Amino acid sequence: MTRFFVVPAAIVVVFLAFAAALAEVPAPQARLSERWHGTWKGRLTSMVPGQDYMTLDMELAIHPLDDPSRCTWTIVYIANRERSVRAYEIVTLDEQAGRYAIDEKNSIVIEGRMVGDTLHFPFTLGDVLLLATYRLQGDTLSVDIVTLGTGDAPVTGGRDGAPEVGLPRVSAVQKADLKRE
Repeated sequence: MTRFFVVPAAIVVVFLAFAAALAEVPAPQARLSERWHGTWKGRLTSMVPGQDYMTLDMELAIHPLDDPSRCTWTIVYIANRERSVRAYEIVTLDEQAGRYAIDEKNSIVIEGRMVGDTLHFPFTLGDVLLLATYRLQGDTLSVDIVTLGTGDAPVTGGRDGAPEVGLPRVSAVQKADLKRE
């Protein structure tokens, strides 16, 4: 005579719920490519229309952390021997889709995309739109931050079937070419 083991329905439900939960846990993402790792240094030029340019030293330290999806993203600005440190982290959200985020460790997390060899991080701060780009070319990491004022942006179009188009004004540009140390 064959005997069957009867499993109570509650145990089956708990097992299936646990298995489903495990299936939904995303696999850990690989951190930012090692090509980006290192300490990068150079001069940052800040340009505001109609004003003299300002230059200062800049550093960006990208080093692996224990969490396999994170690296340091420590930005240091140096002016008059004063160091202003921003100890952020870069997080790989979805390597295949090129989704990364800068975690400022203060509840601000800025999501960006890797397109080709360039990381793009757009964000707003009040009526200001900023686009920070980081382009890796060999041993040079180029940084460009464009600041656009949107609060008083004029609008064009809106007639004859054309959509209205807002024209934010460039209010500042920061540029740096950093070299790996």
